[in-house]
Amino acid sequence: MSFAIAEPPAYYLAAEAHDLRPSFAVTTPPPPYVERIARKFRILSPPGEGILNTSILDAVGRPLYITSSDPKLKKTSVRRLRPSSGTFFVTDEELARFGWERSSPRVRFGPVGDKKRNPKVKCKEWLPKVDTGSSDVQSRVLTFGGIRYTVTEHKGGAGYLLRADDVDSSLPLARWCTTLDARSQRLEVFEDAYVIPGLLDAFVLALVVLQCEQPLGDVPHFLDFSSPKSYGTGSFHRGF
Repeated sequence: MSFAIAEPPAYYLAAEAHDLRPSFAVTTPPPPYVERIARKFRILSPPGEGILNTSILDAVGRPLYITSSDPKLKKTSVRRLRPSSGTFFVTDEELARFGWERSSPRVRFGPVGDKKRNPKVKCKEWLPKVDTGSSDVQSRVLTFGGIRYTVTEHKGGAGYLLRADDVDSSLPLARWCTTLDARSQRLEVFEDAYVIPGLLDAFVLALVVLQCEQPLGDVPHFLDFSSPKSYGTGSFHRGF
């Protein structure tokens, strides 16, 4: 299910309110609002669990992605569900399998049985960490189809996906936040993202790494972008 959302070309989540407000100065005439189509999702985990044991549901409550881990959180499998005869079920297709037991965790993309075609990759090399200048903000670079994106999350639970090479627009390709009751997360993915084949899958895997709360054994590197939006500075408040 898709929704049309009107928003300004540049915005921030106001610290004193739960809505989106323009980031331009009060004396500056507001720019025209941009209407974009967005798909709404819900990220739901059992009590006490996080992104490593979770389901991503569509607007009508159907599971589209499932992450599952062993009891000791040594390995995590990420699967995409596909419809069959009106119902959803887990296919044999596996998007990726993460191994967290090493000092530098690895990820293997694709079916776990195809080890020769899909060798393990270090998570810190696949998603290099960006120095945000703040312990309350974490950000990583996702390269997909030759294009760089930044996946950024603030301590309060608000995050967004931006195209790193086109930060002037300040329009997110996806954004999410923790609900006020802290029981789930709301996720919006805009048409700019889901019209690119495979980008939604890659973003879901990047979100798992961003929220896994596992040490990845890396150090941040610096990206010289013209807009602070690209590396996640600024004040975000839970909710949108």
